[in-house]
Amino acid sequence: MLLPEIERQQAEVKQVAFRADAAFAKPEICEVLEERGVVYAIRIPANETLEWKIAELLFRPPRRPGHKPLVRSKSFSYQAGSWTKPRRIVAKVEYHEGEFFPRVGFIATNLSLPSRALVRF
Repeated sequence: MLLPEIERQQAEVKQVAFRADAAFAKPEICEVLEERGVVYAIRIPANETLEWKIAELLFRPPRRPGHKPLVRSKSFSYQAGSWTKPRRIVAKVEYHEGEFFPRVGFIATNLSLPSRALVRF
């Protein structure tokens, strides 16, 4: 279902960008997208290794977050056990007013955008 749409868009000489949630975080999907020159940003489930990579972002800031959330991000290379190669991961950590723990998300991507811009994408 995904490939015919990618091929149709590319036949019309359009740049294809794929954005998805963790349900699409499968190595074969990343490989197919990379083979076809498609840029992607796919959320991936958290695990202990990823959380260790961002440990410095998980410490509560000295001040309380205001009405606007405090957002921190970090980019690093990571290779999951099922992946054939390392990929760029962008982590997003948000501190919201009234919440004790931060919201943490991880995105696998082949985009070269700065971390903050990728999180907004």
